[in-house]
Amino acid sequence: VSELTANCVCIAPPGGLPDDWDHVALQHLTDRPFVALTGPLQKRLEDMLGSVGGELDIMAEASTSLSVSELVLRGLGISVVDPFTGTLHRLRGGAALPLRPSLSYSVQAMALGDTRLSAPARDLLHYLESAASTIKDACR
Repeated sequence: VSELTANCVCIAPPGGLPDDWDHVALQHLTDRPFVALTGPLQKRLEDMLGSVGGELDIMAEASTSLSVSELVLRGLGISVVDPFTGTLHRLRGGAALPLRPSLSYSVQAMALGDTRLSAPARDLLHYLESAASTIKDACR
């Protein structure tokens, strides 16, 4: 089993976050249009907001983080996504900042103990470990 964990980020369209911010506070999510990612990550985010009395103004929903990123880049609102998608979003010209308090995101790769991994599977694990390391370094 290999587990890679990093923190989620808030994404916005280009110029959609103030230049002087170094993170997005949980409360900042409630006063802006929001693009929701359906599934467990969204549920955890809503639970965090509920604990402080906040609620999202959801304009659109998507089932994949890449679709959420695309909707955000088109100006439909801000969102919270996994750090891998956040990095890609930034590379595509969008804004991405850490969310505080943090919301962790994990990727797990599992194989039976006596299973010999194929070369593509080993390459995938190496890629994920490298990407996770890059993301952790960028968030320091």
